[in-house]
Amino acid sequence: MRLFIFLSLVFLLGCGTASDPVDLSNTTVEDTKAIVVRGGKEGITVIPSAEKRKVRYLGIIENNGNQTSCFIDITFSTKGADGKSVDQQQAVTRTINGFTLTHFGDEIHSCLGPGQFGSFDTGELPLAGEFADFDFSICIGRNGICKTFPLAKEPRVTLIPVNLTLGEINGMRVFSGQVRNDADPVADPKAIAYDVTIHFTVLNEQGKVVSTAASEALRAQPCGEIQAQNPTSCIGPVVLTEPFTVDTKTPVAATCDGCYYFRVYHSE
Repeated sequence: MRLFIFLSLVFLLGCGTASDPVDLSNTTVEDTKAIVVRGGKEGITVIPSAEKRKVRYLGIIENNGNQTSCFIDITFSTKGADGKSVDQQQAVTRTINGFTLTHFGDEIHSCLGPGQFGSFDTGELPLAGEFADFDFSICIGRNGICKTFPLAKEPRVTLIPVNLTLGEINGMRVFSGQVRNDADPVADPKAIAYDVTIHFTVLNEQGKVVSTAASEALRAQPCGEIQAQNPTSCIGPVVLTEPFTVDTKTPVAATCDGCYYFRVYHSE
């Protein structure tokens, strides 16, 4: 079956992953409560529109515990000056851009192991009134306890970004490059990746998230027997994607050369 997965490659902020199944049999409430927003409420980037009738929240969630959690999300409730909700319908929940683990053939791409982190970005949210303040909760649908998995492990295919270039267009930060399937064509010729996408998280010099952006990294030619299903997005072992360009729509002055990290998503 095809799985939606990604490899994290971190510049400036390093993380590790484990290839063996993760034993979470002794998970406790205290462990899962270690899933926190980096910097707390002050660590969240809040971008209200000029008229304060829209708002965007960005930030990083990290795992300070000793267990791996998945399906991690963050929920925001926006308030007006009177302290009442100005959400148009209800509080907004977003799943984080975490690490991917597979669990009995199913992919889970919102996982964080011990010491790992992932970004979130709500996008611009319309409001029913003017923005004044906000509250947030992590894994609110599970009573504040992020779910854990005892047999989760890394996916089969490894993707490696190559020829990565940091640049700017009209004063905005852009990234370009290609992605390679790093599988051994002899040992694992059917290690095929589909629907390749590269996702960037852009930070300022203080380490706060200022934007996120993603782009497809396609292959121009089909890939063997599955060409009818995926004519442009299949890359087999040692194959490169076509060049990608990601426009982050972030002024270069708002970030720095080393202030970003990226992850490569794909399905199998």
